[in-house]
Amino acid sequence: MKEGDIFESLLDGMEYVVKSIVNSMVVLRSREGDRIILTGADTLKIKSFYREKEKIYCIANQKNPL
Repeated sequence: MKEGDIFESLLDGMEYVVKSIVNSMVVLRSREGDRIILTGADTLKIKSFYREKEKIYCIANQKNPL
């Protein structure tokens, strides 16, 4: 994870951009700029809360191997 990465909240459907990382804490800002969230880096890895946006596109663009 690095600054500029995009995550989608599975709780509210909003997209958040990583603004800064300090130790194990991450500051997320909504793409609209109206929300700021302070969360733990480990929380972003919980798949029932957040999904990394790049991974959404990679899965969507993969061809069915069958």
